[in-house]
Amino acid sequence: MNKKEPHPPNPSPEQIKGANGVFATVWNSLKLHLDSSQKKKSVLLLGLILISAVLDVFGIASILPLIKLATDPAAVQQSEMLDSVYKYLGFEEHKSFLLFIILVVLFFFIVKS
Repeated sequence: MNKKEPHPPNPSPEQIKGANGVFATVWNSLKLHLDSSQKKKSVLLLGLILISAVLDVFGIASILPLIKLATDPAAVQQSEMLDSVYKYLGFEEHKSFLLFIILVVLFFFIVKS
């Protein structure tokens, strides 16, 4: 029988308070040392970082379906979305559709950078 390892204990209230205390200290320090222009720029920068992170996730997630298409030509017909794009754009062979998808993913990576 496999013995399951015990779950790590939940953080204690002191640990939670300590983490919140660090966050509060950093937040208060930023509020104290940044003027309003710098605060606006830092919020904009934080937003751009979050958008970049989401785009990175989508970029990485697009690699596996691309590999699936390259290794299994029938995957186009198995996916309703890919099949409809395949038919709508009028592709007649798998290789040209695969090249199209590779170029779309490459374009996405270039644009998101």
